[in-house]
Amino acid sequence: MSNTELVERLERLERDNRRLKGFAIAALALAVALTTIYATQPVPQRVTAHEFDVVDSSGRARVSMGMALGEPSVSLSDAQGKVRAEMSIGPSGGPSICLTDAEGQPRVSMGIASRNVFISIYDAAGNGRASMGFSPSGGPVIGVSDAQDKSAIAMGLNPEGELGLTFQAAKDRASVDIHVAPSGSPRIEFLDQQGFRMVLGSAQTVTARTGETQQASTASIIMFGNDREHHVIWKAP
Repeated sequence: MSNTELVERLERLERDNRRLKGFAIAALALAVALTTIYATQPVPQRVTAHEFDVVDSSGRARVSMGMALGEPSVSLSDAQGKVRAEMSIGPSGGPSICLTDAEGQPRVSMGIASRNVFISIYDAAGNGRASMGFSPSGGPVIGVSDAQDKSAIAMGLNPEGELGLTFQAAKDRASVDIHVAPSGSPRIEFLDQQGFRMVLGSAQTVTARTGETQQASTASIIMFGNDREHHVIWKAP
């Protein structure tokens, strides 16, 4: 190799080195500039969108926020993608929370409907079996029922302070009611499928001829007919 060729190669190497140094300096300057821009960029005060999804490491949505039938909703899903908890606002404006099992059946729900608070518990088939809330009159009520929502037991307290326990039959309207009045007077009422009623304990009766109201004592037994006025057909004493 001649001296001329050696000199030419050295010059090319020097030019390449200068070019690489220029690229390195430019890249460093760009990195510094980007870092400065993102470091000084303000955090947004509000983000507006129709839906949001939070995904796990596999890309599966685990938290979803959006609008369902025109109302806001938030749902949480398990690792298999099944919704297990949901919080939403109903069309009437009442909020509710529903928890489901691995099969997708609702098992527990709670919320506010028509200004009344409620908690409901469902069986594995999704049938409501137990509930706690307030009656239309505003008194607290606890109830349990069979899978067909026919046989039921209800316990409650009305706004006047009367305690009540009711057993309702499945195939007809027969029932047993146990009540304790605010004054402390107890009574037990039996109603059969034909509409006849019997009361043990304190009860009020109305004389059909005069319209006079009478209060029976706790030691009384009164039987009522199944006619529209439920006239007294027998009583003692």
